[in-house]
Amino acid sequence: MSMSVDVRSPQAVVTRPGNQPERNVTVGHQPTEVDVLFPLVDEEQWPPYPAESIEGVLLAHDLVEIVGVPWFVTNLSRGDIVRVSHDGIGYVGGVIVSRGGHSTLHVLAATPAELAPVIEALTALGAVVRSGLEPPMLAVDVPERVSLTAVVRILTAAESMTCAFTVASDQHGARSACA
Repeated sequence: MSMSVDVRSPQAVVTRPGNQPERNVTVGHQPTEVDVLFPLVDEEQWPPYPAESIEGVLLAHDLVEIVGVPWFVTNLSRGDIVRVSHDGIGYVGGVIVSRGGHSTLHVLAATPAELAPVIEALTALGAVVRSGLEPPMLAVDVPERVSLTAVVRILTAAESMTCAFTVASDQHGARSACA
C-alpha cells in the first residue's frame, strides 16, 4: 500500500485544475529553501566528490522535497520527498519517503560541442537539462509528462566512444511511497 502525505494545513494548499495540490505553494509565507547533503560511495574514484549537495524545500523539520536535479546521486529525482536530519551544520539526506514521479539521467561526453544537439533535442521534448562540470556533463530531469522512452532514444542515438549516459533514477510509471 502506498500513501503520500501533505504536511501543510488544508488552508495553505493551493489547488491546480483537476484538484491536484501544487507543491511548495503556500498562503502566507515563503517556502524555506535548503541544501541537503548526500554522501557518495567512492568505490572506483567516481564520482570525483565525497558528497553532493542538492537543493530542496523544507516541508517539515525532518522532510525536504528535492527541487534540484542530482548530478551524481542515484535513485533520487526532483520532486522526491526525503527524510533529513540536521547534523548541527546542515541537512543530511536519508530515506526517500515519497516519489515525485520524475526520472533522472546523467550524460557524460568528451566535449561540450558533442552535447549541444543533445541539449537542444531534450529541451524540445520538455526535459530540464543542467550542464556543467568537467568533463562535460548533463543532469537531465524528465517530468512525468515527458516520455522517458523518447529521452532514452535521443541519448542512445548520441552514444559514442566519447558520449555515454545512465538512467540514475527511473520513476516513470512506478510512482510509489518508500519507507
